[in-house]
Amino acid sequence: MAAPRPHFLLAAALLGTLSVARGQTVGTVASRKPAGPAAGGPRAKPGSDQDRPPLPEGEKRYADPDAVGLPEDDRPVAQVTDRAGNQLPLDAVFDRSNGEKVRLGDLLRPGKPALLQFVYFRCPNLCTIALDHMVDLLQAMPQRAGDDFDVITISINPQETANLARLKKAAYLEALGKPEAARGWHFLTGSRAQIKSVADAAGFGYRFDTDSQEYSHGAAVFVLTPEGKVSRTLYGTYQLPKTTWLSLVEASDGRIGSPTDRILLYCYHFDAQTGQYTAHVMNIVRAASLLTVLLLGGTIVVFLRQERRQRAADVPSPGGDA
Repeated sequence: MAAPRPHFLLAAALLGTLSVARGQTVGTVASRKPAGPAAGGPRAKPGSDQDRPPLPEGEKRYADPDAVGLPEDDRPVAQVTDRAGNQLPLDAVFDRSNGEKVRLGDLLRPGKPALLQFVYFRCPNLCTIALDHMVDLLQAMPQRAGDDFDVITISINPQETANLARLKKAAYLEALGKPEAARGWHFLTGSRAQIKSVADAAGFGYRFDTDSQEYSHGAAVFVLTPEGKVSRTLYGTYQLPKTTWLSLVEASDGRIGSPTDRILLYCYHFDAQTGQYTAHVMNIVRAASLLTVLLLGGTIVVFLRQERRQRAADVPSPGGDA
């Protein structure tokens, strides 16, 4: 039997190397889970199968094919649409996590913007990621929910109850590690009509899939003005803290934030393609030109004052030596 040719051996070795590299890459990605503080292993995400609170007696999981009352949403597509400037229905009534009824408008405080997200609490995939990333965002921002802005999380599943919302809120507040945020992060459930009215106005499309017994939907965070209008749509499950904060400052019309934040908003504009604030060249040039004029003007004023003082010092006093 002839010995294998060198180029066959080289190809086999290369394929083996690629297979090993691929296995290492997959293993690396799969292991990128934050370790729990006590056990040292993967952290159970709030709302995941590892950390789901038990259902109340008599309540069935939404994926149960025998569940009754699950609506067939007639929305043709499940996507997020940018509807900046749209007014949300402030009279829409929801159930708070403590069981009380509340108008959407009553959750918006004068002068304070808000972040709005749509999820459903028994979602096994995207919603858990979105809620986990909201926790990460609130941890990374130096500004505080409940003081500088509010967060409103609405379940799109009308079968979910205030009791489930209460359990979810407790789990995510524990993960956040900021119990004071309880007054500013609202978990809401409601009827199909109330949910749809707010989702339609915000531009959040979703539909219930009878085959999978799950909801199909996109991911976004909506930035609301204190008056309940959509100011900005931030797409995806993960939002950059600085982009989110500048969006909130912009939504508040400068009523929150520092002078530095307002200067940044003048020099930067929101790029819907990238989902971030990028440099506004003309505004930067204008600001630089104004700063240059102010510096030159200030320099001239200083020189004129020094010259006047020098002249006053050179004038001989009356009665002095001739």
